[in-house]
Amino acid sequence: MRTTVVTLLIIVFAICSCNKYPDGPAISLLSKKERLSNTWKIEQYFENGVNKTADANNVFKDYTMSIDKSGSYLLTYKLFSILSVSESGTWTFVSNKENVLFSRTSPSPVTTTEWSILKLKEKELWGQYNDSSKVIKVQLIPY
Repeated sequence: MRTTVVTLLIIVFAICSCNKYPDGPAISLLSKKERLSNTWKIEQYFENGVNKTADANNVFKDYTMSIDKSGSYLLTYKLFSILSVSESGTWTFVSNKENVLFSRTSPSPVTTTEWSILKLKEKELWGQYNDSSKVIKVQLIPY
């Protein structure tokens, strides 16, 4: 009986402590790396809390971000439906897997962008980062 109670308490504690991200999930059978690894497209895009999804879809036409389990990523879109843009680099979890650091290696110069992960599910990725004086929040879904 005592071992059953202890086991139950451990399971409850493990489930309650799984919610690392503000918007979830509370628990997942997939690892964070497996959930992050996908080809994503923009579902919603906010600048300083203002929904600018339509603008983002016009500026970044056919936006896709492919994140590979090996630690690489590829970002492509057509700038204003005219100029094809391609960016590649590496990614890694930082801050106890609460953030992800994208390090662009091509095209030059090498730059980094750190996203705070707000939600990380198999079919939803919500992230937030700072771009100059703007706070950008993106909600991505599988492509």
